[in-house]
Amino acid sequence: FYFICIKTIEIDKWLGVFSLYILIRIFPLTSPFAFETAYMTVLSCHAIALLSTLNNKKHIEIFKKIILFGGGLQVLYGIYQYTQHPLIVHGTLGNQNFFGAYAAICLWLSPIWLMPLFFIGVVLSKSITPIICIILALVFYCRKNIAVLLIPIITITGAGVYLYFQPQFLLSFSTRLSVWSYAIRQVLTISPITGMGTGSWAINIPNAQAIINIPIFSDSFFRSAHNDYLELFYEGGLIALVLLFGWLYNNRKIFLTSFGPSLVV
Repeated sequence: FYFICIKTIEIDKWLGVFSLYILIRIFPLTSPFAFETAYMTVLSCHAIALLSTLNNKKHIEIFKKIILFGGGLQVLYGIYQYTQHPLIVHGTLGNQNFFGAYAAICLWLSPIWLMPLFFIGVVLSKSITPIICIILALVFYCRKNIAVLLIPIITITGAGVYLYFQPQFLLSFSTRLSVWSYAIRQVLTISPITGMGTGSWAINIPNAQAIINIPIFSDSFFRSAHNDYLELFYEGGLIALVLLFGWLYNNRKIFLTSFGPSLVV
């Protein structure tokens, strides 16, 4: 994995250094969670670096169609799940938030006639974050003509308000706030610069939920933060955040391409 990081650095220095840092931070934990997080990060960063070298428009369109095809299958399967168990819709991803995020990303990549399908997927996920991200992308990319956005913004906001007042959402959000506040206090107290180590969240936070009086929603432990930026800060500290946002800033022009809205989401 070290040599994969070096290869990534040759293509994209910021991304390569970021993946190398995450790999190094598995020590001294060396737990299964640490290794799993590290190798997924290293391989994902290398895949992103390789995809960034695509210059042929035909190849880029093929890649976009692959994303949309996979997203379409997920939403169709999600609709089927809704007819069987309305409270559990996550496609084959096993997580409602991932399902909603994938649908929201695909919504911006799809032609207009396909957008309703992916919007249905977002609503069925009952995840509030993809809806907020869709609104942000709408406002950012159509900010010069906000009047055109009134109808879609009102529609999306209405769906978000409906999800917000569902009892399941309120209980879940309350639990997340409790877990997040505990995690932030812990990392700021112990190691805000370098974090607690790669994969440490999946060990430390569930243990804390079991020992300390942190609420548990639906009898589940938070083996992930459900907030990637917070989890990255917890495990990698300020250094990891600086490397990530440095990479985003270095590649800021991509937000002006056809992939821009999906990247905002």
